Amino acid sequence: MRGSLLNMPGRLAQYGRHLWRDVRPAARRRSVSPFRILREQFVLRRRNLLPPSDYFLYGLDDPAMPWEEKLAYIGGELHRRHWDILTPPKYQHLFKNKLVFKRLFGSMGFPVAKLYGVYDPDWGRSEDGAPLRSADDLADWMRASDVADPVFKAVESAEGRMVFVMRGRADGDRLAFIGVSGEEYSPERLVGMFSDPALLREAYPPYEYHVPPRSILIEQRLRQHEALAVLAPKTLCCARIVTVTTLDGRVEVVETAMKLQGDGSGVDNVIQGSVAIGVDPESGVLKRGWCKDDPPGTFRTCVPGTDAEFAGIRLPMWRDVMDLARRAAAAFPLARSVGWDVAFTPDGPYLVEGNAAWGNFQRECEEGLLKGAYKQTIRALSNGVSKR
Repeated sequence: MRGSLLNMPGRLAQYGRHLWRDVRPAARRRSVSPFRILREQFVLRRRNLLPPSDYFLYGLDDPAMPWEEKLAYIGGELHRRHWDILTPPKYQHLFKNKLVFKRLFGSMGFPVAKLYGVYDPDWGRSEDGAPLRSADDLADWMRASDVADPVFKAVESAEGRMVFVMRGRADGDRLAFIGVSGEEYSPERLVGMFSDPALLREAYPPYEYHVPPRSILIEQRLRQHEALAVLAPKTLCCARIVTVTTLDGRVEVVETAMKLQGDGSGVDNVIQGSVAIGVDPESGVLKRGWCKDDPPGTFRTCVPGTDAEFAGIRLPMWRDVMDLARRAAAAFPLARSVGWDVAFTPDGPYLVEGNAAWGNFQRECEEGLLKGAYKQTIRALSNGVSKR
């Protein structure tokens, strides 16, 4: 401890040098005083826990942006604190566990992908009651089932990890699936991956489980609406609709974004390389987007790895998508804020997931979160009003 305290002045000096190094070129580019940028960064750091890197990421060095708009941007640390305030931890498991989510919202009549069964080495079973606890059990299910293109996903994984999407059976072999990436999956290979400690550790947040669960959902593969299939033909891509249920019971939409994946990974998570795109909440028209490694101040208008232009495209069935998210939020108002992943299919919108711990989309929406219904609700709950 004593050594850490002695080193603190040096670390602070180094931090100051790095900060000044970033501020000076931004000040020259924007034709403003570097001390103005430093002052704004300091205030936003104290009030909203916004780090200096996010200040540039969100383009807050733009002198044309009103100060009140800048004050609406929050840092990730503050956002994570808000999760537990808006949706108390005792309700978050309803969204973390994909089986619980599917059972809960499916039982209320919401459109969710059909469940074929759950693989688990201790208690797994198909929806018909047959065991799904070994490679032999999975082979028996594959022989008996007509399902050619299921999706296998870990029940509580995060960031689109441990998800395997199949496009069909291998030619002449009922005991092998072909994934959307072209790889072949036998029952033995699938069970081996479901039990692989390295894959499980990567799929599950390390702070959640000492030994990650080995339960794997086997569910229907939803097909992409034709209007989106031209942009992302291999991967089901979802809109992220973030809702807030106010203290008087109104459901307000506070963020609308879209994720598009250009490769054959089968998942549309931004961490996995998808482009995150802002969506006009009224019209459903796609704005500009960015990928996780894009530098601050840059945007893109094409799906990664392709020349498919998305900017200006109007999403299909947008009103139905928004209505589905609002109805889902109203069905369980004890979770006051949820990021709903809604898929566009030929049969209408489907609920894919609900996220009580949702990553914010301030960059692609090009506006901060801390305003309107979100600001009013989080402030009221933080002051202990109607907090359960």
